[in-house]
Amino acid sequence: MAKYCTICGKKLKEKEVCDCKQNNKISSKEIINSLQETVKGIFVKPIDTIKNKCKEKNFIPSMILIGIMSIITGLFITALFKNSIELFNQINTLRMYTFSPLYLDVPYIKIFIITVIVTFALSFAYIGILYLVNTTIFKGRANYKTIYSLYGVTSIVVTASLVLATVLSFVNIGVSLIVLVLGVFLNLVYMYHGIKFIGPKDENKHAYIYLITNILYFIVVSIITELFM
Repeated sequence: MAKYCTICGKKLKEKEVCDCKQNNKISSKEIINSLQETVKGIFVKPIDTIKNKCKEKNFIPSMILIGIMSIITGLFITALFKNSIELFNQINTLRMYTFSPLYLDVPYIKIFIITVIVTFALSFAYIGILYLVNTTIFKGRANYKTIYSLYGVTSIVVTASLVLATVLSFVNIGVSLIVLVLGVFLNLVYMYHGIKFIGPKDENKHAYIYLITNILYFIVVSIITELFM
């Protein structure tokens, strides 16, 4: 009976050990080069970049990218709190103090830390759900690290929009939110295109994988929000 590697799927001879784990090791220099190539590629050739970087060996660079996205999200939410309060007070001043000015002792550091942790945790949740739906239900071709790499590559778009939205929040909060929504929408488009590189060969199933994943993720987020907020 034929034997296959449980990681890469390579057909093995009797007593042969696959060397894919060793081949997938990546040095610090390769990590930096991979990050540079990915960031540049996602804006120049997004689909090609997703295809090339959606691999197990890009797990560590993807973890770094998701970590950066989580930190930028924390900065954005913190800035949004600060600028919203200041905007309220400015409008209130023009209306001759219709309401009392807001002088709150806002725990900005706490907000930042919690946002970073929650963003990172929700990223793992989404990746886990996509893995279960793709691999368990629809028998997709990818393992967890490959799907994690896909998520990491596409997160660059959200990170870029978050950086721009954070800057714009000091000028116009409405415009900053529009920029963020556009970035998230583009991220969703790229994630859908990425499924064809991790999903089953039958492309008819890709839309169902994406739809079910997002529905389950929405349910999970709703339950967590209901429990802790």
